[in-house]
Amino acid sequence: MKNLDVRDLDSSEYKLWDNLVEESLHGTLFHTTDWLKLSGDPKCSYHQHLYGCFKEGELIGGCSFLSKRFRSFNIGSTAFNITPYGGFVIKDLYDQNKTHEMESFQTSVVQSILAYMGSKKIDGAFIANPPEFVDVRPFTHEDWTADVKYTYYFDLTKNIEDTISKTVKNNIKKALRNGVQIYNECSAQVFYDLWKDTYNKHGLKPPVPFRFIEHVLDTLHNTGKADMWVARMPSGEAASAEIVVWDSKRAYLWVAASNRAFKSSAASTLLTYNILKELKDRNFKELNMMTANVPHLASYMSAFNPKLAPYYVLSKNNTKYGFYRSICKIFD
Repeated sequence: MKNLDVRDLDSSEYKLWDNLVEESLHGTLFHTTDWLKLSGDPKCSYHQHLYGCFKEGELIGGCSFLSKRFRSFNIGSTAFNITPYGGFVIKDLYDQNKTHEMESFQTSVVQSILAYMGSKKIDGAFIANPPEFVDVRPFTHEDWTADVKYTYYFDLTKNIEDTISKTVKNNIKKALRNGVQIYNECSAQVFYDLWKDTYNKHGLKPPVPFRFIEHVLDTLHNTGKADMWVARMPSGEAASAEIVVWDSKRAYLWVAASNRAFKSSAASTLLTYNILKELKDRNFKELNMMTANVPHLASYMSAFNPKLAPYYVLSKNNTKYGFYRSICKIFD
């Protein structure tokens, strides 16, 4: 496909971008300008980028990511500020059965954006496209590295009781016997206290500061795109909490935290089960459960019998940054 024009989008074109994200099979909440504004905080040296690909004045594709300065390098990534996906969005112009036309179109769009990205002096790039973006050959043909990762999708159109395993059902009964109660409670402080304790026990800090969780939760909850649930023990102590965000296509179990002291109570299982029921009642069709890459979390989520779905993480470094990363690995 010829005559494709790629450029940075300006703020007057954000509506065009969000319409593309809404209409495209690849588009998620994490591609939207609202999410990028939340994540791209200049005070923390994160800057948002939207590259748009146009044909005859029509926006037909693009790429979203954040960048920051790291030492003397300019690093671009979709993963800053616990953003699970981002990257490429392409308009659905061809029927899925028209393989040749669809592949030629998508390849042309990706190649055009990659060429533009190459002119931007980015030392290292890391892009996690969503599971719906299946074909990464245009990247690997341009010497990008593709690594496969996994997530779980739970089908909310099916009967939940018929889907979940016997193990989950037994743990639900156990949690109820232990007096666990579930509350629809939107409190960033409650969540962060649980999250911080989990990381502190491993000698680590949470990946983002409290103010980011607070900002995201408050903003998206006020616009009807997020909610939070908490499992509490009879004493009133928080045992587990989960924050769910969503777009028009599906919901995403964005972040979760629990108090290990109450692990045997099965509070987390009851919490996840109640969230599934409430999302179903709200007419969501699907939940991306997000936890398939960490063995103990994957074991927990797989008991709900979701569908395993692959997605691809793409990376490319210039010679200087690639050498730096190689040296760092030697001395790790």
